Amino acid sequence: MHDRAVGAVTVLFGVAFLIGTLRLPEALLGDPAGPRMLPLILSWALIGLGALLALRPGPGRPAGRLWGGGWRLTAASALLVLYAFILTPLGYLVATTIVLMALLVLYNPGRPVLNGIVAVAFTAVTYGIFHTLLGVYMPKGVLG
Repeated sequence: MHDRAVGAVTVLFGVAFLIGTLRLPEALLGDPAGPRMLPLILSWALIGLGALLALRPGPGRPAGRLWGGGWRLTAASALLVLYAFILTPLGYLVATTIVLMALLVLYNPGRPVLNGIVAVAFTAVTYGIFHTLLGVYMPKGVLG
């Protein structure tokens, strides 16, 4: 039942995000995508993934804590707040790898090599897509 509730809340958040995104100004010169493109993609992703989570078939999970316990959710939230503070000083590549590795250790314990590979690969691929291909500014931090 928790998954369905989280999915429904995610859909509502995605719709609110979409409404806010549609209020952004369109680009007049320069970038053809404008300031709306990334928020539009994210809002539709939230709506779609939330709907999948809310409507997915399957047996219900036994009653229990959301996402494996409140301590994990609290730790993940604290890591994301920490990420906001360390992103600029450390840079995207270092900060994202560290925080993602910590999140993976939190939710996938006992597999340090796999967690490290996933953290480094995800960071490198997203940096390549957003910075290199799309030209989005990423903080360089200690590597700059």
